[in-house]
Amino acid sequence: ALAGLELFAGQDIHPDSYVLALPLAFERDGLAVLAFLGGFSAATGMVIVATVALAIMVSNDIVMPLLLRSGLLGKRGESDLSRTLLNVRRISIITITLIAYLYYQAIEAGVPLAQIGLLSFSAAAQFAPAMLIGLYWPGANRAGALAGLITGVGSWFVFLLLPSFTEAARDGLMAVSFNAGAAWSLAANALMVVLVSLLFGHQAKDSPTTDEREEEGGMITL
Repeated sequence: ALAGLELFAGQDIHPDSYVLALPLAFERDGLAVLAFLGGFSAATGMVIVATVALAIMVSNDIVMPLLLRSGLLGKRGESDLSRTLLNVRRISIITITLIAYLYYQAIEAGVPLAQIGLLSFSAAAQFAPAMLIGLYWPGANRAGALAGLITGVGSWFVFLLLPSFTEAARDGLMAVSFNAGAAWSLAANALMVVLVSLLFGHQAKDSPTTDEREEEGGMITL
């Protein structure tokens, strides 16, 4: 990266392509081909691993629980759910790949790969306020955590995700930097966790917990 910045200063060469532009600038075509093959294999491996991991999460934690609770699988008289689970994961892989491709087509051309990674990291960081506050403050509850997640993800969508699409979307919002948008979304998340937990803390104490309801119904969970 430093060699590319030094050699291609002032030129219209994307920083993500320095690894190919450097050997081509010194007429090392063989080295450029090897760099391309290495980058292509690494990118392909990342896409496959990330897509399969997300598909497993979606099928295990979202789709299959909804199907089981809806009773659709019971009506069909299926005792072996392996085939259904496999089909759900296949559909999830295709859907996630299509969504990623649509996002790639929708974002503004020339968005650095590092910025897309930071965008994903800032989205995953929205789980941190509820986890940390719940770890150190006994007054935190489920309603506060959900309110914080909704507020944080909504702020992330407005201040960070939308500006990555087009220049028009960026100009239509408040001009905030990436660091400021990430900090504001996390601050709003943490604030909502505290406020909603304080407002609905008495209801959480009065309502029976899941374990208590299961014990009353003769069910014991480990």
